[in-house]
Amino acid sequence: MGAACLTFAISDLCIVALIDGLQQTAAAGGTSLGRLHVGGLAMAVTYVFCGGLATAMFASEAARPRGAADWRASLIYAVAWLGGMVALYTCFGLVGAVFGNILQSSRGILAIAMGAGLAHVGRHDLEMRVDRETFLRRIAAAALMTAAIALSIIDLA
Repeated sequence: MGAACLTFAISDLCIVALIDGLQQTAAAGGTSLGRLHVGGLAMAVTYVFCGGLATAMFASEAARPRGAADWRASLIYAVAWLGGMVALYTCFGLVGAVFGNILQSSRGILAIAMGAGLAHVGRHDLEMRVDRETFLRRIAAAALMTAAIALSIIDLA
């Protein structure tokens, strides 16, 4: 678990380093790009590379999605993932990796509400229905996390 956390943190720092490097390269070439635009460019560079790797994997018949339902599910997941990555790179480009991760931690209440909503409409394949006590414990934990984030942001000095 520690190795996963370490590599996750390193990847976040590498995103910021990539954004900084692309911004400096653009400036050296005489083009001034804002952090938001460079964040989008960094994301494009990363995912064009990842797309190339995925294309190489799909060369194998066993790795390809089989039917229309598989392709549809893949497309939905890919669009959702791309939207999340646009938000991640934009966030890191604007505020940096440390503060960006602090801000992202505040998504807990939203994730709990979305999970409960999915379970309520019958999407138990995505989120199983939980009892009221478990739901309230999750809300309390997310609220405490949000409060901790707020306290870390507030400068009391």
